[in-house]
Amino acid sequence: GPISESALAIDLTTRRYSGASLDNLPSDWRGNDTLEIVLWNPQNYTIPLTLRINDTAHERGSNIYHDRFNRTFQIAPGTNHIRQDLSHVATAPKYRTMNMDDVRRLMFFTTNLSQPARLCLSKLRLESTGDAPPAFD
Repeated sequence: GPISESALAIDLTTRRYSGASLDNLPSDWRGNDTLEIVLWNPQNYTIPLTLRINDTAHERGSNIYHDRFNRTFQIAPGTNHIRQDLSHVATAPKYRTMNMDDVRRLMFFTTNLSQPARLCLSKLRLESTGDAPPAFD
């Protein structure tokens, strides 16, 4: 099946916010330009899932919405491949640049689901396209 031994099951409830928080990731994301995510949705319906990324300064500071990266993806049934441009993460805070050498937390969460669900995170990888050919000639 599509679930590997290393997959992380994200159990989602009907609470206002429900999901998984990963805070044991490498903190220095410099030198990478893409976050690659593969999620498997075993339900037969789409689940809106928000990806949140913040640095330590955010948690020590105001912790307000516009001081972090938030993006909601529609996770369709089956396998979903997401590539998030890290330059958008760095520029997400409204009044500063995120400290990409001090990333503190990555969260996946849902909001007010009508019924419990589960997603499986099978890949979460920082990618550098440093040596890749340009996308356009």
